[in-house]
Amino acid sequence: MIYIRSTLFHLFFYGMNLVLCFAMLWVLSLPRKWAFNALFYGYFNLIYLMEKYILGLDFKLEGRENIPQDRSYIIAMKHQSAYETLILFHLFGDIRIILKRELMLIPLWGWYAKKLGMIPIDRGAKGKAVQSMLDNSRPVIESNIPVLIYPQGTRVSIHDTPKTKPYKQGILRLYETYNIPIVPVAMNSGVFWPRKSFLIKPGTVTFKVMPPIPPGQNTDDVFTRLRETLEKESSDLLP
Repeated sequence: MIYIRSTLFHLFFYGMNLVLCFAMLWVLSLPRKWAFNALFYGYFNLIYLMEKYILGLDFKLEGRENIPQDRSYIIAMKHQSAYETLILFHLFGDIRIILKRELMLIPLWGWYAKKLGMIPIDRGAKGKAVQSMLDNSRPVIESNIPVLIYPQGTRVSIHDTPKTKPYKQGILRLYETYNIPIVPVAMNSGVFWPRKSFLIKPGTVTFKVMPPIPPGQNTDDVFTRLRETLEKESSDLLP
């Protein structure tokens, strides 16, 4: 049954992406706010319904009270599967995601990412990569919009540890430069939709928002607290 559900989902998902990337080109001519609403209700909502009714995969959000209001903050979460990338706007509303610059160069897909104001980082620029992230994040943060970053910088499996997939220092530069809180978010999406897996299991993905790490604290202490919090809480969500 899982194989049938997964096959149907992939067929619908990739077919729909191909069609909608062309069918929704008109969205690129809209003001940014209208474009976001059109993509949220016309694309991400449709994906969610496919996940829920074809795969039997849903989500729950714990710790909603820990999400800051009316100010910018940094969302720090693991990247275990494709699932969270498709559900982020349901969790946090209109946020900006820090992603590698190459994704913005993908025809059609990159156009939508640029329209939504995603924040590119040029990882190939070596020493300039972090500075490009800071520069591109500035107008977003000054507009009191939340920013999401994957502290490990890449997709990880539920079996990876900080030794195999170390945490990067870029999040500390954001935290220190703009004096905003970090909100750690634990999750277990990799249990249901594993990295590089065709089969997707039914169930309920849990996202757990932890209390914010206030701005202005020692960055070494913040780095340790963030890493230990995400590792422990994400581990506790595993079966």
